[in-house]
Amino acid sequence: MIDLTEFKERSNTIRSFIYSVESLEKLTLEKGTNNPYINYLRDHIETKTFPLEQLIIVQKSNTLLMMYNLVESTIRTCVAEIFDSITSEKVLYQDLVSSYQKLWFDQQFKTNMGGWTPNENHRKIANDVITNIIQKTVSIQFNLHKFKLSGNIDANLLKEFSESFSVYPLKTLEDDSVKTSINLVKNLRNSLAHGNVSFRVATRNMTVNEISNYYEDVNKLLIEVIKKSNRIMSQRKYIAK
Repeated sequence: MIDLTEFKERSNTIRSFIYSVESLEKLTLEKGTNNPYINYLRDHIETKTFPLEQLIIVQKSNTLLMMYNLVESTIRTCVAEIFDSITSEKVLYQDLVSSYQKLWFDQQFKTNMGGWTPNENHRKIANDVITNIIQKTVSIQFNLHKFKLSGNIDANLLKEFSESFSVYPLKTLEDDSVKTSINLVKNLRNSLAHGNVSFRVATRNMTVNEISNYYEDVNKLLIEVIKKSNRIMSQRKYIAK
């Protein structure tokens, strides 16, 4: 089972980071004051080529990266726990619900075909053969390393994940705001990771309040994913009735 405590610790770290960025931004907006904190920052951190305002933008960009990393690590943890639960129970192929049978089959097919993607006719023939051979004798083991994410988690992939792993319905994904937030976080992460945009530019037009709203959307979505993943394991929803 997935412990929400660890997730909340990581999530609260991001919340605290957002608060620190917000506090820093408020300091920089104090014009004509003799605030010792802002004076220290101006004297010891700010340079002619890197003003404090740029530092704030960089920190905003870092916040979005932290959010995406939390998304990917959470989904991977959920998948790993579900796979481990199935393996520890020594569940037979024939006893899995069809969505998990398909997950296992896809992993095996891609392994034995060197990553080649078959057409549907090839898949059906191979599936029929595999089913006839193993359905009564083989307990299932999934390979977490073949579950690829790599910067691709957006609303569409989460919907596919929820259907494949029976972690559905994800009510939070019905909210357009949540879908927009998760897609924005993923797209901005990829732009930063691939060097398409600099940290100084990526969040230049985003307010701290907007970033905080993205965080809240992502946070409630991941909490729902964890809770429903735990329900999958506690109620053994990967077992066909």
